[in-house]
Amino acid sequence: NKNVDKLLKTDDYDNLISYCNKKANKKWIFLSDRKSYYEYLLLLAYIGKDDENKFVEYFNKFDDVLASMFPLVFYWKASYEFSINKYDNIKNYSQSFKDNLRVKKSITKYQSLFEILDCYNLYIDGKVTEAKELLNKIDMSSISMAITKRALAYIKDN
Repeated sequence: NKNVDKLLKTDDYDNLISYCNKKANKKWIFLSDRKSYYEYLLLLAYIGKDDENKFVEYFNKFDDVLASMFPLVFYWKASYEFSINKYDNIKNYSQSFKDNLRVKKSITKYQSLFEILDCYNLYIDGKVTEAKELLNKIDMSSISMAITKRALAYIKDN
């Protein structure tokens, strides 16, 4: 969709939210996959805007089955929960992300996300020095999501 691509390229999350709400609420959308796609884009937009109340609301809509259609949801959940010091599910989210067939098909595309998830897991396992060493190898300029930046800043500062 050209409109979505343009809005994402310019990080125009407010207009993306407006666009997706219009599309998701149309009566002719009867395909659950299409509705899920717009909910995914709304989740992305709220994470991009760092609107915690809204993105937590949308996280609750993505159970493991639905999230497997959109594997970045696992990554975002891991980043968010790490950033709020809630470590219980991070390893499961990491594994679900890494095992997803869509991710495996584009493994080089997601390599930096693998490193970030590995950094979280090393920290959780008490391997703080190794986590910080891995963190130094991560290109921080390519990270735009505030929840990921907060999580990595926590590792760097502790």
